[in-house]
Amino acid sequence: MTTVMPRLSSHADGRVAVVAVAGDPRIRTQEGSLLTSQAPLPRRLSTAARAGGAELVARTASVIVSLQPVAFRGIRLAVIALHVLCGGFCLAAGLMYTYLPSTALAWFLKIYALTVDPRHFHNLAIPHYLLAIMHFYHALEPPSRWLWHRLRALLRREPLHSVVVQPAPRRRGGSTVSSTIASVPRLQQPPPTALRLAVISLRRGLRRLWRGVRRLVRVCSPESPYFNVLYLARELLEIALQTSQAYQMSCLVPRVTLNRFIVTLLVLNCWLTTGLYHVGRGRPELRLWCLASDVALDFVSAVLVPGYLALQYVQAFDTSTSMFPDARWYDDVWFMNFKNESSIVLFDSWLDVFSRFFFSLSLLASLRAIPRLVRPSASLPGLPASVSSLPAQRPKRSLVRTDAARALNALLVETLADSGRRNQRVIRAGHRLIAMLGTLVLIAHVTAEARPTPVACVLEVRPWFVWRPACSLVQISCRNGLQTANASTLSTIFSSLDDSTIAYLVIRHCPNVSMPPNLQRMPSLIGIKLYNSSIDEWSSDAALEKRYHPNMFFLLCVRTRFPTGELPDGLVSSSFPPLLRDIELVITNLRSLPENLHSRWPSGLLLLLEEGKFDHVPPTLFRMGVAQLSLNGNADISSLPVQLLTHPELLWLGLRGTAVAEFPAALMNNSWVHLDSIFLDKSNLSTLPAWMDDTFMRRVRVTAAGTPLCRSFSSSVYERDALQLDGSAGLMGVADPRLALLDCELPANLLVYPIALEETFP
Repeated sequence: MTTVMPRLSSHADGRVAVVAVAGDPRIRTQEGSLLTSQAPLPRRLSTAARAGGAELVARTASVIVSLQPVAFRGIRLAVIALHVLCGGFCLAAGLMYTYLPSTALAWFLKIYALTVDPRHFHNLAIPHYLLAIMHFYHALEPPSRWLWHRLRALLRREPLHSVVVQPAPRRRGGSTVSSTIASVPRLQQPPPTALRLAVISLRRGLRRLWRGVRRLVRVCSPESPYFNVLYLARELLEIALQTSQAYQMSCLVPRVTLNRFIVTLLVLNCWLTTGLYHVGRGRPELRLWCLASDVALDFVSAVLVPGYLALQYVQAFDTSTSMFPDARWYDDVWFMNFKNESSIVLFDSWLDVFSRFFFSLSLLASLRAIPRLVRPSASLPGLPASVSSLPAQRPKRSLVRTDAARALNALLVETLADSGRRNQRVIRAGHRLIAMLGTLVLIAHVTAEARPTPVACVLEVRPWFVWRPACSLVQISCRNGLQTANASTLSTIFSSLDDSTIAYLVIRHCPNVSMPPNLQRMPSLIGIKLYNSSIDEWSSDAALEKRYHPNMFFLLCVRTRFPTGELPDGLVSSSFPPLLRDIELVITNLRSLPENLHSRWPSGLLLLLEEGKFDHVPPTLFRMGVAQLSLNGNADISSLPVQLLTHPELLWLGLRGTAVAEFPAALMNNSWVHLDSIFLDKSNLSTLPAWMDDTFMRRVRVTAAGTPLCRSFSSSVYERDALQLDGSAGLMGVADPRLALLDCELPANLLVYPIALEETFP
């Protein structure tokens, strides 16, 4: 008597399916395997193996969820809407990364190191365009397919006669055409050439690659038996990256509501992932629920948060200048919000690039998988309301006729059962880890929000695992009850705050400012502003140095009195921060600069020395790496040195409101001048030298509004127009045609620094 043994297949989530090879009735499951109620488990199995195998077989269930037509259409429409939203966001992001490198904003992003190098923005735009194309394709595919089937149904015409060709039966002893052709000897073919061999090898390699890709797609599909393991691995990576993003936002973004929303969604996802696995295990809806929660979190991380923050700044962007208005940059609160939140809107590192694109690809994969897990119940008559079947597959029969084969098959069953139990333990441990991580994030966030609001804090942040109050923007004003800002007072204020989170320090309306030594315990400091204050002491113990302030970008001293009219020791350290390239000293009592300052301060400076007490251009500026220099408002400066005009790095020079009356005549070649703009409004300029020809005037912008030169040009134009009206055409003309290339329109402000805006702040 022949014994027919069942064949078992194993799934990565621990389920074992018994494939029947004989006996009826047979039950087809969603996984495509066949179960039989008459094929018993092998007798040689241990009791534990038989119990485990029976349990695992019982858990095998369908993954396709049958829904009412209304719910089915609602899910499909929601998926299409999400595809459209994601595609629109990716398209807008791609256009933004294409547009930004050509704007003036890219220079600010680079000098403040707010993003990756803007030179890579064009490369980052390409994957955004590809993601947009894929989202729009999947959004248009269902309606276009429905429309195509409708058109085919309308245009289809049935033929009058149907001819069915049956293959001729092969007679015993006879021969077929194929066998006859095969018996004909083949012609001798020439040996293949090297090119043909290379083409054949390439073709085979591409076939293998395509087969490997198809196998990988099948393994990663939502119907795959490896879904639970792959989903757990992907969820662990996603939650780790999203936890890092939430922590980064807690350190940078002071918006309380947005931080709470991100943390709430992250914690709910951690708990729901574990809860759904334990509650819905063995139910067909489990995979659908898991993918839906995954879509929600990925959509928030990859689309909703960056899109919401970007909209806050798009409205303030001036497209005519391709830059935000200058007043925005000097608004302390707006600037700090932009600095902190730009790392959420744009890519601030290559790790951020990887995590964002991982979220985007995960979101695309989940949106593609959800429609494959749902079916309308009306299309499945005769089946239960919660289950629909996959296409039938022909069972593979395996006849086992020997005791040795039966023993081998029994060993396989026991091994698969043990492997399934191990996989189940791994999956349960992974879900417990996710739940614990969500609980830890919640505890850290609640603890951070429970800290008291610090004193002198304008923008409070709430980083995790920090025990002292944290503040991003600290503003100390002596008009708010503080009498003085000496070293002891400032040290007490700084000690009450977390040093690692202070990014911007503002001191207003304070006499006798003395910087304390704990200023050197602020590694995140990016800028200092002193307004309407006087500095008594800024010693080398509190100096700005690169090892203590590696991220410092700007220093603003407005309406500030320096001791003895010179820079203090704390601002001329030999290890000055290399990124501090924006130094603005406006309305001060500075009379001179140290002779070796060019060896202390970094190159590429934006340097404003406006309305000081300078009576000449300091010689150290000739050797300093200055890119933009403003000496506006220094009324005692009367000469313009040749060394300043021919500075190899200087691109922008401001001399408004000075006593400069003429350009140096000793310059022999105007190609030595690398300037783009020279501003001489409200100066004493009265003549132009010979080397400033028409070519130079067209290449370099020269403004001279309110000068004797522009007044003489305006009067000559007025006289010319008057003579033309009288008919005296022969007297028309201007003495010097170069004057027509001057910019004689008065500027709104004499100074580059928006001092009027600064005076509106408390």
